[in-house]
Amino acid sequence: MSSVAVFPVLGPSLGGAVPLSEHEQRLLDQIEQALYAEDPKWANTVRISDPRSHYKRRLVKATIGFALGVVIMMVGVVMSLIPLGVGGFVVMLAACLWGLSSWKKMNGFGDAAPASGTAPPPGKPARRGNRGSFMERMEERWRRRHDER
Repeated sequence: MSSVAVFPVLGPSLGGAVPLSEHEQRLLDQIEQALYAEDPKWANTVRISDPRSHYKRRLVKATIGFALGVVIMMVGVVMSLIPLGVGGFVVMLAACLWGLSSWKKMNGFGDAAPASGTAPPPGKPARRGNRGSFMERMEERWRRRHDER
């Protein structure tokens, strides 16, 4: 860890970065050292600064899985082995779903919806989901339009 750790505060009223106190920094360093001593392999895995790299790896694996599924399906079709072709299609489908979920998480679409009445973090679009009836959604859109002006 660096000598001064800074964590963003997502609250709308505070809206800045808050540095750790010396005591908090010492405690954090002690926890980090204990983790390294207990399980260095896990600590190095967790230490990755950008969690999106994990999802990028999963996306690459999903792409390889999709290509493997295509090959299995084509072999099944060419050799007239229907179960093998269906199995290849299932592998392709599973790889697509896994890759899509990784892509969504990597780009921030898989986050939980914000609580009602709170705005999403800056730079992040509001998540669309089941927000109620058509009229409620139109009223919300109308309020947002007037708030932006």
